[in-house]
Amino acid sequence: MEKVKTAGGVLLRDERILLVVHRKGGHVFPKGHVEDGETAQETAVREVMEETGVSVDVIRLLGVVTRVSREHSGETVEKDIDLFLMQMSGNQQPGVTTDEESAWVPLQLAAASMRYPAEAAFLIEHLPELMQIGPQ
Repeated sequence: MEKVKTAGGVLLRDERILLVVHRKGGHVFPKGHVEDGETAQETAVREVMEETGVSVDVIRLLGVVTRVSREHSGETVEKDIDLFLMQMSGNQQPGVTTDEESAWVPLQLAAASMRYPAEAAFLIEHLPELMQIGPQ
């Protein structure tokens, strides 16, 4: 099975986490494929902006989620997702066209709404740390 490298962000505001609404139901982290010549951090910043319209800065790598995924081509791959803790560097841009629909989900409820069990498990594992982060 081919391995695919992706990266995304974990962004908090007022005890809520910014997630993307999955087209088949549930939520996922804003993320995408690392492009040639791009670092995982650069990918994460770009993908959060493209999918949510929010400008962000990376604080640090929070961790990596590995899960099986079906690509748009129909190919099944093993996806490594570098997830970075982020902070807003600007506001959500009204009127900005985004690739996806996003939502600020209460942090305590987010894991139950995740589309993929591996992403939910990651969120549950990091929840105590995330709950300690003050207002952004």
